[in-house]
Amino acid sequence: MPHPAAAVEDRRCWAGEDILLGPSALPRTLAALRHQRTLTVVAIGSSSTQGYGASQPNHSYPAQLAARLKLRFPRSIIRVSNKGVGGDDIDTMIARFPKDVFAEKPDLVIWQTGTNDAINHVPIAHFAALLARGLRDLKNRGIDVILMTPQYAPQFTDVADHASYLEAMRKAGVTVFDRFASSKAWFTDRHFADSPVLTRDGLHQTDSGYHCVAILLADRLAALASAP
Repeated sequence: MPHPAAAVEDRRCWAGEDILLGPSALPRTLAALRHQRTLTVVAIGSSSTQGYGASQPNHSYPAQLAARLKLRFPRSIIRVSNKGVGGDDIDTMIARFPKDVFAEKPDLVIWQTGTNDAINHVPIAHFAALLARGLRDLKNRGIDVILMTPQYAPQFTDVADHASYLEAMRKAGVTVFDRFASSKAWFTDRHFADSPVLTRDGLHQTDSGYHCVAILLADRLAALASAP
């Protein structure tokens, strides 16, 4: 089977900046990788976690992340559960936490949110309050968290106050994967001309976009796990 993003070299995914913002405190995740233990990851979010726009399910970012981590850590058991549901906003995601997150007993949760909230004009104060509540619930259970910002996409950037949602996430006090900044660089990079990172709807990612998300996350986690 050909690579899902054969036209995109892995190095093109890196835009030159550190893609993880804020504290890189991921003790359970890094310990599992360093000591060859089982790593359980839950990816929760909306359609761009579910994999809408990918040519097949194993080209979603959670599936590609699992494959990449298994290559980097062949002696570890890597489990990545895809709990993305298209159309979800922050209210519906948090309502799913007991069944889709806590029941899985994860070491790491990658929480992608904010896109549908902005598009549906969920009040930013409401969004920020629920974001803080969700992060507090995860922290109280000792779960590592990576918060994933929305993708750079016309349907998101056309929202007048989209920057407010990004700011709320970037200042949440946890590790943040700034997908917005990285995907903006991909969107304008001519090297992606033959393999666009967005579908024609101006919102969802393609195999190439999901591939780059997985590459950045897996390689950054590997670098942190290898650090002294």
